[in-house]
Amino acid sequence: MQLKYLIALLLPALAAAKKSINYIVTFQPDTPDNVIQGAMAAVKANGGQITHEYKIIRGFSVYAPYEAVNQVSTLASEWSPVIEEDSVVTTQEE
Repeated sequence: MQLKYLIALLLPALAAAKKSINYIVTFQPDTPDNVIQGAMAAVKANGGQITHEYKIIRGFSVYAPYEAVNQVSTLASEWSPVIEEDSVVTTQEE
């Protein structure tokens, strides 16, 4: 009986750990294209979806679990990627 309760508690925690959200990943202007393409491939390989590839800035937006996006910072650490959760930004208080 206790095992059922333990499983009931762990399942939501495991589901939350794999929850996907939107992130924006940007790189320094001198980052090589192959580094950015490799970062996008790593995100896709770990269950993420590239939602937009930016042209003016070096980067992309992604819908992915945290673990997939976190791999980008490990793989491309030499190029110092900035990873931030996508959100609405305003200039006026509402």
